Amino acid sequence: MTPFRAQHPFDWPGLLALIQRAFAGMEGRIDPPSSLHRLTPTALADPGSEVWVIGTPPVACVVLTEVDGRLHVGKLAVEPSKQGRGHARRLVALAADRARALGLTALELQVRVELVENHAVFRRLGFLQVAATAHAGYDRVTSLTFRKLLQVVMPDPVLLGIPGALRAASTNRLLLAEARRLFGDATHTEADLRLPLLDEDLEIAEGIPSAVQRLADQIKAADAIIIATPEYNKALPGVLKNALDWVSRTKGGPWRDKPVAIMSAADGRAGGERSQFSLRLCLMPFRARVLPGPEVMVAQSHAAFDADGRLTDARTIKELTELMGLLREAAARASKS
Repeated sequence: MTPFRAQHPFDWPGLLALIQRAFAGMEGRIDPPSSLHRLTPTALADPGSEVWVIGTPPVACVVLTEVDGRLHVGKLAVEPSKQGRGHARRLVALAADRARALGLTALELQVRVELVENHAVFRRLGFLQVAATAHAGYDRVTSLTFRKLLQVVMPDPVLLGIPGALRAASTNRLLLAEARRLFGDATHTEADLRLPLLDEDLEIAEGIPSAVQRLADQIKAADAIIIATPEYNKALPGVLKNALDWVSRTKGGPWRDKPVAIMSAADGRAGGERSQFSLRLCLMPFRARVLPGPEVMVAQSHAAFDADGRLTDARTIKELTELMGLLREAAARASKS
């Protein structure tokens, strides 16, 4: 059966009854009680959301609402006697199509913490947990937020990688390679930070060095940028700071509005936390769009990769996967602006 959009005139009370039957199993299991008790046919018909149904009379439905640049999936309900027939999967696929049509790059939904079987269903449908929150008046987690990043179609996005270490065998180069792999299809370029030390006398005498201008041009041409940096003496490496200072002398503001993801690999226990903090400070004047997280910090990096150069820690892989998905989203949004 093909989903269709419910529009006036429609049997909204009947649809509400379907949702109530589908969610009846939550009664007595979740705390606080469901907001479903306050849902009315009039609210269900709110033109600010899209309601899609399967079947006549409906056997499944979903309510789609754009929230903060993502498509919120709510009231995903299937008639209890019709469950297990792929209706929920079909509606989630429809939600993904609607999100793309609206220029959105992710689906998001919330599930009560007690409904562990629903968590498993959404994970099988490609959702990842991204947040845990509490309802007002509660001092414990009551709700989990799940998000599904959608494949963003971009014409040959250019991804610039900037390794903050010069050493060929640096673990930050391995981390950069993993990030490229998880970012997906792109035209990959890499910066060379073997630049002369910033010297105004040199600039006055000879102008901007060609290697510096080449780096500025790479930044300007990139759709997205990844910086992977070690930590040297509690801060970012000198070669990286030197490169940032040199590029700031070029014309055209190459960093302006560029989506940037930063990450670090270090042998210390913090994984380069202070190098990331100092790097964020150094990037602030350039007005790049530096993603706030998740923070990817690979501690004891000499033991963090296998013989093929792949990360071995599941949590780090999950965080890096999410960060690259968000970077791709940001690049897609920037390309439309």
